[in-house]
Amino acid sequence: MADFKLDLNRTYLLCRPRGGFNDVMVQIEKCRLYAIKFNRVLIIDTTRSGMKLPFQDVFTAQDSFGCEVLGWTSEMIPAFDEATSVYPSEICHRVSSYATNWVPQHKYFVDTETGRELNFDAAIDHSEQVIVYEQAGGGPASFAALDRLSFVPKFARLITNNLRHLNANFDAVHIRHSDYKTDFATFLTRLRPVLRGRQVLICSDSADAISSASKILHPTTTLLSVTETPDLGGVPLHSTDELDATEALVDLLSDLIALSLSRRLFFTSLSGGHTDDLRISGFSLLAFILNKNPDTVRRLLAAGDPAEIDWQFAKATRDSSVTRRFHLINYFRWNRRVITQAYSRNRRAKRQSAPPEQVGARYVGNTSNTAPTN
Repeated sequence: MADFKLDLNRTYLLCRPRGGFNDVMVQIEKCRLYAIKFNRVLIIDTTRSGMKLPFQDVFTAQDSFGCEVLGWTSEMIPAFDEATSVYPSEICHRVSSYATNWVPQHKYFVDTETGRELNFDAAIDHSEQVIVYEQAGGGPASFAALDRLSFVPKFARLITNNLRHLNANFDAVHIRHSDYKTDFATFLTRLRPVLRGRQVLICSDSADAISSASKILHPTTTLLSVTETPDLGGVPLHSTDELDATEALVDLLSDLIALSLSRRLFFTSLSGGHTDDLRISGFSLLAFILNKNPDTVRRLLAAGDPAEIDWQFAKATRDSSVTRRFHLINYFRWNRRVITQAYSRNRRAKRQSAPPEQVGARYVGNTSNTAPTN
């Protein structure tokens, strides 16, 4: 994209999501809706987020995305740094170079030099030609963004290749245990009778949680994996610079898609230290919503090997064991609050993702920020 220039007849929204993958998708969705509402060109820069890679290296926007969208490139730097109509004005002529600080008491990112929050009022049509937005924050809106994206062929192939050893009838467990914690020992102990005799995929950002599964779950449970989780001593995967960015993102997305393909997906509430009153990891929630919406997963993988995709979506045989059903009912009972909230968020996510003509006018408000999470 040599010699990129801003069109004086167009307005632009530069979206720089922060945090882990779920946060990234939530922030993209907020910006997508604003760009549609006020006819702005949406430019997405994910290199400052836990994704670390350029948006256009990972995703292709589908026709349903609803607005013109471009991935941020180095060729855009001169045009944005030379722009004279920028919101917030404090970063005018510094769009490519400003630094940020996270302000924990307010839960937002600010320009380091001036202390100006890098946010905007999404309810009004700002007059500036360029809006720059850089924040984190989670929720179920991530699904609406993913529902309008697909992986580029390289990522689709790498992900489906990681999944090729999974069959069509496995359960899965997701455990968040890095910056946010789960009492995974109690959780796995409670799941022991539920998962007895099953093939079970264990996904976690904690190597300790994964290794503990083999000791806690019943010996007849066959443990599966599609990636290898490094031991980072509790540092979130999206916060480290120790890993190869492409490999780390392929692994993360492989886990997400694998969880979404499971026969049953098990997760529970966070133990404490979190700020989200949902009490569920955003990654767990996104995997659950994708699990309930397989058409979205198919679209994401559409550029991959069709035979591999068909194999992964083969209909699983329902386990009709009376003992299995009894233990599942018990699981639903003790984990009822989390499951109820997850189903509620799935319904909300589907409403948010529906075309506006199906649901009426949709509110485009400021996403409630939380500490950058996955």
